[in-house]
Amino acid sequence: MKKALLLSFLIGWAVVGVCARATAQEQSCGTSNNTNFMIAGFDNYPPFSWIVDENAPFPERRIPDHQYHGFIYQLVEQALKDSGIQHVKHYYSEEKDGLKNAARAGKLDLIYTTYYADESKSGADYVFPAYFGNPFVVISRADKPLEIESVDGLRGMRGVGRNEEGVKPLIAGMLSSDTKIEWVDGARDAFQKLMNGEADFMIGSPYAAVAESKRFGIYDKIHIGRKPLRSVKLFAAFPKMSKCRWIKEKFTEKFNALAKDSEQKEKLLMEAIEQYLALHKDEPPLTF
Repeated sequence: MKKALLLSFLIGWAVVGVCARATAQEQSCGTSNNTNFMIAGFDNYPPFSWIVDENAPFPERRIPDHQYHGFIYQLVEQALKDSGIQHVKHYYSEEKDGLKNAARAGKLDLIYTTYYADESKSGADYVFPAYFGNPFVVISRADKPLEIESVDGLRGMRGVGRNEEGVKPLIAGMLSSDTKIEWVDGARDAFQKLMNGEADFMIGSPYAAVAESKRFGIYDKIHIGRKPLRSVKLFAAFPKMSKCRWIKEKFTEKFNALAKDSEQKEKLLMEAIEQYLALHKDEPPLTF
């Protein structure tokens, strides 16, 4: 009898302990006022995702307030709310490998713009299926349009690509040795080289090309190829070091429900482009 009572007592405490740990875990992931769910995405890749220091116009606010905007962020924001995550903090780092290091250190709970890599090596727990296809195409000048069927058509040419698109490791190995590509930081430098004739072509996303060329006032001066050199897919992923991976199942359900509506995604893409253009409406056009 005593053994039965002792066993019952121990089981009871074990259940209480498990429940207490589960409650503490949930409260540490943006479900209570003093905790945050940490997210990160592309910080300079419109219309998918970009980041803005909301305090920049206010010098008296000395602490930066980095906030994500863009097409994909809107889907993530809603899916997190639908999953019970009330407090989201946006992670930003100027360091080259800042996001990667933060994920490895368990400082990030969700990376919502990533290309697929071997899960055993990536340190990521992917949300399937992919929510968007992002083809990489050849972008050229309208007065010298290129319609390239495959990477072989770029032999002997000079190109330019943007580091922030993440295309280099995905496409560099496909190019022949006599195709020269210069990789630069930022859309302005890339388009400048294309329009000045320093590059015969640019490799990039057609969606990003539309957003940035309209920003620079040169949309009618570029030609966006129709044939993808490579089609890749975008995923959301939970870093394996995240303490909030318990919410993945619920988030996946809510996120996939939002992402399956193609017409809604197209609408959000167009709205994101307009939002991005409004942000840069006072910039001078690109000169070349």
